[in-house]
Amino acid sequence: MGGLDTYAAYVDGIANGNANTITLAGFVPTKEGSTEHPVPAQPAGATITRGGIGEMFAEVPKVDGADYYGCIVFAGQPIPPQLTLNGAGQLVLTADNSPTPPGEAPKTGIQVVFDVSKSRKKRLLGLQTGTMYYFYFYAGNATGVSILSEGRNAVCG
Repeated sequence: MGGLDTYAAYVDGIANGNANTITLAGFVPTKEGSTEHPVPAQPAGATITRGGIGEMFAEVPKVDGADYYGCIVFAGQPIPPQLTLNGAGQLVLTADNSPTPPGEAPKTGIQVVFDVSKSRKKRLLGLQTGTMYYFYFYAGNATGVSILSEGRNAVCG
């Protein structure tokens, strides 16, 4: 039923609620007129737990109307202000031309993870022990993408 529900919004959107178009496509219309599905709300209440060495798990509660979930993870710092997620689900990084401060070593290892799997539960591997990681979730459906969740952070064990 979940799969059918997902495709119903697609079929309705393509046919623009026209029962004749839906019938010609081989489907049986259940109503006339299109239904606008709302963009999912901002995810909240994410939990972060440690796994084995270099492993962490992140999970966000279900968001009504969401078909998929994404997670962005930053090592050592919260989300930089130059990185935003727009309503089309595109991650946008604007240029930051500031030089690396003198004497600061270049960062090594995993710095950013973009988890694009559809699940609410995320498993991250290859992280650096002792590093603080910041987690941000978003939820999406055929209509659009939510704003990013409030950040959650934890040190990798």
